[in-house]
Amino acid sequence: MRCVTSVALLAVMAAPALAQQEPRLWVDGAWARPQADVARPSAAYARLVNHGSDTIVIRRIGCSTAGRAEIHETVTENGMVRMRQVARLSVAPGDTASLRPGGMHVMLMALRTPLVAGQTFTCTLFVRGGGHVDAEFTVRAP
Repeated sequence: MRCVTSVALLAVMAAPALAQQEPRLWVDGAWARPQADVARPSAAYARLVNHGSDTIVIRRIGCSTAGRAEIHETVTENGMVRMRQVARLSVAPGDTASLRPGGMHVMLMALRTPLVAGQTFTCTLFVRGGGHVDAEFTVRAP
């Protein structure tokens, strides 16, 4: 009986610590471009809002519809517009990171199926510290 009480007490005491590890990141307006050809990549966009008191660092992303997903930024170098992968995306407390056409975005590569308007899929944003946030994206024309 004493062992059961101790285990129960430990679980109750640990619950607040576990709850604090969940990121306070909200994903708003998530959408992706249609793509009929699975051999070609597509792009996804959203607003990432940090409602927590700590900086949230997104270290990678995985999407159910793509074999590989990466956060990219659009940059101009020597008069050429290029995309390059962002290793980590930091969102400060109270700030918003906008993933939008012509700027930072999620590249969806090695598509598993064509992306058809109206379809939805899930992306998981993995954050520093081991937490993650799942977000539903809707395929639609820009």
